[in-house]
Formats: sequence, structure tokens, C-alpha cells
Amino acid sequence: MGFYGTFVNGHSSSYSVGADVLTLSDKNQHENFFLQQLFVTRGAWWIDGKWSATLHSALLHENSYEYRDAGFLGADSLFFFPSNNIYFGGGGTMFHYSPTTTLSLNGTISYSNAEIYSKLFTLKYSAVFPFGITEIFSIDACGLQTTPLLVSFRNQITYAFTTVFIHGKVMWGRRRFFFDEASLTLFSQREQQNASYAFGIGWLSSKSFSLLASVTVEKFDAYSVAYVSLGAKYNSVFR
Repeated sequence: MGFYGTFVNGHSSSYSVGADVLTLSDKNQHENFFLQQLFVTRGAWWIDGKWSATLHSALLHENSYEYRDAGFLGADSLFFFPSNNIYFGGGGTMFHYSPTTTLSLNGTISYSNAEIYSKLFTLKYSAVFPFGITEIFSIDACGLQTTPLLVSFRNQITYAFTTVFIHGKVMWGRRRFFFDEASLTLFSQREQQNASYAFGIGWLSSKSFSLLASVTVEKFDAYSVAYVSLGAKYNSVFR
């Protein structure tokens, strides 16, 4: 469960904040064995001409838990994470090649116990085409302390009608512990992820309110996870 909000200051800057809480429970023993709390912030500023810049930060808190067999891991896949805080920081720059085309470069480094925990670098290209089509293509290089940089590719296509929009997302390659600075979303699994597929639909009931739904399949080395997401978005102008 999460909450995210973005505040736009005309055409000069925007600011985003968010919080997300995730729990996993054992139905047989009627107890939670995992608790994750994520707090995120992001700011974007227009610099000059065709350039803009962003800064982002996050705090991840994980409670002590034993990662037991949850139906998709083998009995020999039990391990333990101590209670821990991981701090994220990063930023990037965006070049607005035209009103409909941008190219950006972003980096994120996380720290835990005064050591670098993970690194991530993203090169992203986005373009708006006629008939309401938008495409975003990204190349990501990420890694943890004990792994080299892993490379993955993402592509997202959105088609907007008058009151309905649909999008499809695909990721292929290899990644671990991935932080998406654009959506302020953390994929906190330490296992290697090899692919991801998503399809979503949104309905604009008014200029201020919209409903969102999506289906996602995440593929890892040892298992796959499929889930459905539902959400609502409200836009308001403060004067």
C-alpha cells in the first residue's frame, strides 16, 4: 500500500514525495515475517535552454525476518536479513531535443552501514508520436556489493484515447535490487531478475480524477510472480 504526490510549480520545477509499506504474512502461523517501509522524494528543475536536472532520495527500512518458504522458494532457500536502513541518493540531467523528444542520464547510489550497497545508472530516450502514442526506452546498469554491474533494457509504449489510455511494458536482461527513479518504485528482491511484462489500462473520468489497473509478471532465476495492481490518481491546482 502506498501514497505518492507530485506538486508542479508552473514550468520551472516539480516536487514529488511518496511512502510505501509492504508486508508478507504466513497464513499457517498467522504472523507477518516481512515488513518493508519505503520513503521517497524527487525534485526536477528547468536549468536553461533545453536542459533540466533532477535529484532524488529514498529511505528503505526492512525489519528483521526469516525468508521462509512462501510457496515459490525451495526448502533450501531460507535466509535471514537483519533489521536495516538503506539510504538512496542520486540525480541526473535531461536534454530536451525537441518539444516531443528527450534524452536523459541518471545515477543512483545506496548506502548501508557506511558502505555502498548498490549502484544504478540509466540512459533513457522518450518520444511522443502522432495519434497519442508515447514510447520510453531505457538501458540500465545496476549491481550490489557482491555482484558486477548487470545490464537490462526496458521499453514502454502508451496509447492515449480521449478518456482511456493503455500501456505495455517489457524488461529483458539481468538486474537486482532495482530503483526506478522516474516512478519512485523499488524492486527490492535480491534474486536476479531476468524479465518483466506488464499491461495496464486507465480511465480518465474527469480532468482531475483517473482510475488505473495493471497486470504484471516478474521472472526471476528460481521463480515467477504475477500480480494485479489497482490505483487512483487525483490532480488539483492550487492558486
